This record gives sequence, structure tokens and C-alpha cells, in this order.
Amino acid sequence: MHHNKFYIAGKWVEPQSEDRWPLVNPATEQVVAHIPMASEADVNAAVAAAKAAFPSYSQTTVSQRIQWFKRLLDIYRANADAITDAMIMEIGCPRSFTHEVQTPCGDGHIEVMIEVLDSFQFEHPSPRGGSTIVHEPVGVCALITPWNWPINQVVAKVLPSLASGCTCVLKPSEESALSAILFAQMLDEAGFPAGAFNLINHHNEPVTEKDFLGKFMLVYFGYTYCPDVCPTDLQIMSAALGMVDPAIARDITPVFISIDPERDTVALMAQYIRHFHKNLIGLTGTVDQVKAIKSKYRVYSAKTDDTTNYLVDHTAYTYLMNKDGTLLKHFNHALPPEKMAKQIMALAR
Repeated sequence: MHHNKFYIAGKWVEPQSEDRWPLVNPATEQVVAHIPMASEADVNAAVAAAKAAFPSYSQTTVSQRIQWFKRLLDIYRANADAITDAMIMEIGCPRSFTHEVQTPCGDGHIEVMIEVLDSFQFEHPSPRGGSTIVHEPVGVCALITPWNWPINQVVAKVLPSLASGCTCVLKPSEESALSAILFAQMLDEAGFPAGAFNLINHHNEPVTEKDFLGKFMLVYFGYTYCPDVCPTDLQIMSAALGMVDPAIARDITPVFISIDPERDTVALMAQYIRHFHKNLIGLTGTVDQVKAIKSKYRVYSAKTDDTTNYLVDHTAYTYLMNKDGTLLKHFNHALPPEKMAKQIMALAR
């Protein structure tokens, strides 16, 4: 399986980003794969491939598309066990339910799409008479699917796009990417033209301070390998936000900024912040970028030693920032959440 590559323009290509997402089997809590996370350049390459393929793919006949879908159905059925195994690994679903319910969803969608293509009238007279209605492909479809019911979510979006004559770029959930990658291999084997379908995983967007203007921010500087101080303060921040008046809380963005960019990759940050507030944003970057933001907030940090498993000494404040980016207040380490919540509501009204 090409779980370490993207499918772009009919080829499995190396990602331009070095970020990887550790895919964990929820049933065993073991990492089963490291999924590449696309950079802006990877996304642009996939979109460009789909755009370039559109003029020719959109002109393919319905009968041609039906033949590709029929081949896809045969390939899918031959690889049903592999699809089942992939979904078990990525979402920890019981084998009986996966094999009897989840995997057949893909089979059923392909069958129905063949029937629809065979009967759908892409061109027909208007019911009012005097004119003809023509259904035409519109262009490149950007498809984003969630982690649950993974193969069902993927085929339910990819198949109508391809059946209608549109090309597409699929971004499946990084938490259930294995079945999507297998499906991409099946589309390739079925003979769909290069660029008609493209697959990437994305979780690496550039962020600047301007993106947060107009909202209050709760900002904490720390690192994912921190054994106690950081998780304690992030839990307090999360609890405090839960105690704030919802009308105020919805106007506050919690942010966790890494002071250890050498180890805190985008993928690791994304996995780490899931343990705290649902709206928490994790930010990391280059050493120079982190140094610059630390300087602005007057944050101190330093490695305790040069070993691989080093700790980092650092200031442990939670900053409450105004909507214009200025400092309203900082909260000390281990401040009780109810006290933090009370002060936030007094300052953010």
C-alpha cells in the first residue's frame, strides 16, 4: 500500500512536506502507519493535475465511464478483504461489522452508480417545451471526508464526481486514510484517466497573527513532551473555557504554541491538542519562527541538556489577548480554572 505517498496525475508521488500523522488503531492503541500531511505545494499540484485533466475527461462518453465503473466494481469485490482489514486498523471497528456492513457499502455505491449512469438523461427536452436541458460537468471537485464510515464516505463523494464527468481532489481524514489509499489504487487499476482523481492528506496551513484579529485569544507556550506543567495548564485553560459564559467563550480562540519545534511536528501537535479543549489550535514552525514569537511575548525557554529525551525549562503563563492583539492579562501556572474563568469574563465583556 502506498501509505507514504500521494496519488497525483495518475502517479504515486513523494510528498513535498516532511510532516507525518501517526495513525493509531483505537482497538490496540498501536501506531499502524505514518500518513504524510500535504503542504500548500502538494495541494496545488493535485488541483493543477485535476484542472489539466478536466477538458479531456469531461468529454468522455457515458459508455466509457460505465466501463471504468464496471472494472472498478470487479476490483473492489476482489479486494474486499483488504478494505475490511484497512478499516479495522484505522478505526478499530469489529471485523464482523466491518465485513458485513461497512465494506459492502462501497460495493453497493458502485453498483448503483452504474445503474444511474445507464439511465440518467444528461440531455432531455424541457418539461415546458421549446428548449433542451443539458447537464454538464462543472470542473474540479474538492472532496473532504470524515473518519467515520470511511469507505462509504469516500465512494459517496468520489463516484458522483467521476460519473458526472468532473475531475476531483480527495482529502480523506488523516485518521482513516488507509481505506482511501486502497480505493485510489483501485481507481488507478480500473483505468480512470490520469488526473481525473487525485488523493492528498492536509493538515498544515500557514497561520499569522492577522488570522486571529477580531477575537480574544488564550495563548499558552509549551511543548508536547512536557511531563506535567504543560498538560496541567492546558487542562486548566480548557476547564476555564467550559465555565465561561457561552456567549463570551465562542469569541475566544485557545492557542497552544510550541517552544520545541525540533520535535513538535504539525502531525504530533495535531494529535496532542485532541486531549484538551475542542477548539484548541496547535501552532509550530521553524526554529527562527518560534524564536520570533517567543520574543514578542517575552517567553523564556531553554533545553536542560543535549540528550535525545531532553526537557525544556520555560515560563508557564497563559496570556489573554484582546481582539486587537494586545495583552489584557496573564495567568500564572496552576491558577484554579474557576478563578481564570471569572477574570476572563470580567475582561472580555
